[in-house]
Amino acid sequence: MLVKLPEASAATLREVWNHLEGIKALNLNNLFQEIEDKSARVKEAIYRRLKAIEETGIITEDKEEETRIEEYLEKLENGGALIVNLKAKSRVSQGIVVQTIISKLRQLLEEKKSEPLFIFAEEAHLYLGHTMWLDLVTRMRHLGAYQFYMTNTPTSIDELIIRQTDNIFIFNLTNKKDLDHILPATIIDEETIKSIVPALPPRTYLAIGTTTKEYPFIAYTKTLEYQTAGKTKLLWEER
Repeated sequence: MLVKLPEASAATLREVWNHLEGIKALNLNNLFQEIEDKSARVKEAIYRRLKAIEETGIITEDKEEETRIEEYLEKLENGGALIVNLKAKSRVSQGIVVQTIISKLRQLLEEKKSEPLFIFAEEAHLYLGHTMWLDLVTRMRHLGAYQFYMTNTPTSIDELIIRQTDNIFIFNLTNKKDLDHILPATIIDEETIKSIVPALPPRTYLAIGTTTKEYPFIAYTKTLEYQTAGKTKLLWEER
């Protein structure tokens, strides 16, 4: 659980949550009220977490403001992408949003009428915990969630992801630890990886996996007319 409650407090919160959900009165205000008569220690632990969630502003009682993922996905039946921008959001906000979306997608994918979808996660290590990695890789992939993980620091990706990877696309990497970390995702020899990858020029990558029948394949990316990389704000303008 994102808020990382102690087990006793987590059990109490689950009990309160299930009770309010059962009587169709589940909201933040009622959660705050229900914990008032709990022990001081449990009450304080739950209160601080609920307050942090409340301060993110992502929970609303206004029906007109609520967001339903199903409605967005219906609009994308003929193609398109739903982009969730987590820029400048706190870690708590990022984690809550991502966990909520993934939980909802899992619920939708479990329905027989559901269609497979693609999930692209950039720097996923910043907002996904180990438990969520397990759920995504070991369960949701079989429900039809095809996943792509992108990062500049491969060592930050959970080893579970690396070992379950079907295809890997590597741009220029010179750090030995990064290369050692991604080697379990391939079946070709270590020397080939370590000799090719550090020498790759810009906009060039090495593809290995089921797509290439495990043969190392070098390809090039297209130049786009848009700014695709982050831009650093400079104190002094370049002349």
